[in-house]
Amino acid sequence: MQETSHKNSLLRVVLLVLFLIIGACIAWGLLKTGYALKEQACINRVMAQYPAVSVSAYNNAKATGALKLSYDAERQQAVKAC
Repeated sequence: MQETSHKNSLLRVVLLVLFLIIGACIAWGLLKTGYALKEQACINRVMAQYPAVSVSAYNNAKATGALKLSYDAERQQAVKAC
């Protein structure tokens, strides 16, 4: 009888430890997901505030060169701040 009781209590301890480990993994995953969503929301806010619109590098119509993006420096600084 005591051997069965001892096995049951040991099984309970093992299950409790297992559930605690699983719970800690779930909590860590939720925290990591929340952080990633917060960072992505910040980047989306920056992209909406400083849109990447192509602007010609030259003002006259004869010269066609590489295209530049408007608000490039501002956008880079704001994304780094996220």
